[in-house]
Amino acid sequence: MKDFEIRNFTDLEEAHAFFNGQETTDVWQKMYTNEIEAVPLENNPLNLHLKGAFKMTCADGAQIEGFEKDVTEDDILSSMESTKTAVAISNGTKKVLYPLRYTAFGHLQDRAGITGRSINSLKDKARANEMAPATRCECLNNGLRLYRDSTLALIRDGKVTALLSGDVSDYSIMPVTRLMKILENELNGEFGGVSFAGGSVTHEIVDLRYEITDSNYVEMVKNLLESYGMLVENLKLTVRLTTSDVGLCAARLTPLMSFDGSPLITFGKSLSVEHKGGDKAMTLFVDVADRFLASFRDNTDNIVRLMNVKIKEPSRCLQNVYDALKLRGYSYELKEAKERIMAEHQNGCSAFDIYWYLNEMLLSYQENRKNKNLSISPLDSIKAQETVAQVLFMDLAAFDE
Repeated sequence: MKDFEIRNFTDLEEAHAFFNGQETTDVWQKMYTNEIEAVPLENNPLNLHLKGAFKMTCADGAQIEGFEKDVTEDDILSSMESTKTAVAISNGTKKVLYPLRYTAFGHLQDRAGITGRSINSLKDKARANEMAPATRCECLNNGLRLYRDSTLALIRDGKVTALLSGDVSDYSIMPVTRLMKILENELNGEFGGVSFAGGSVTHEIVDLRYEITDSNYVEMVKNLLESYGMLVENLKLTVRLTTSDVGLCAARLTPLMSFDGSPLITFGKSLSVEHKGGDKAMTLFVDVADRFLASFRDNTDNIVRLMNVKIKEPSRCLQNVYDALKLRGYSYELKEAKERIMAEHQNGCSAFDIYWYLNEMLLSYQENRKNKNLSISPLDSIKAQETVAQVLFMDLAAFDE
């Protein structure tokens, strides 16, 4: 996979094949932090064709003839444009050189104990001018040499993709293939029917969804909702598995619901396992998956509770909840949502309607970015949905003023 690429899956066997292949080709290498050396990668494509351009002598005297054989020209060029950095790391027997992927840029700073806008130039609208790559690497190397703890490096698709703590109490590898098999076994044991509903993967996050197709179970949930006056058609109940090999999120299970062709919305509490604790993390995930699915039906109580809370001032309540959630970047979509809720609910609405409009706002944001040919980060989208899901556990009547 290339930087910022999104790989989509519609078939379960395809997803398994991808993650099995990834696990086979991934290299997780542990080393001392002070063995890592940051190397400036100037944005000069001509360097690729100069003999010995990437030959170097490390601070400890080790000689490196250039990038490793699995590094492609595209790998080098893309890092020239993004991180402008390569890293020399130990593979156990010698020092090797790899481009640094954007996912590991913050990790490198953390391992060196040096952060700040003058170092981190990848964020939009930085307040500081970008430090020259050579100067930045010199600063980072001065910090890296001070640390004698261990670092766990992930080499994936021709780049150093992560530089995490080598202590299992701080970070443990949780292979996606094993997480999938655990969840699938638990799903098949709990329900009479389950199907793969699709998913995606980037270098930042994995997002996989399984739909519960057990007709008796789905009908039971549908009847429960209808007993409280919520008439639904084409009810879909889905379990989402998200995880990140680069430390951006835990291995998390989230209950999702859709009906009448609506987008999926969170309707209950997520359960997660942090990437910590060595093999115990995978054992804990088995327990978490079992508990999560055993109480899956109970999540509908959150929807019912919101439906029973009446809101007198929908537009004002929507604004107050938006402010309380500290959402940022959705001002245009919020304005649209407030106009719609005023037109459609002149005599008040339920707290569930507030929650629904907030989810529609997120969907509208994604559509607006697509129409402008702007990128959409799956990680940011999931984080925003989880933020809005806090509404399920809030007293919205307190925001109706």
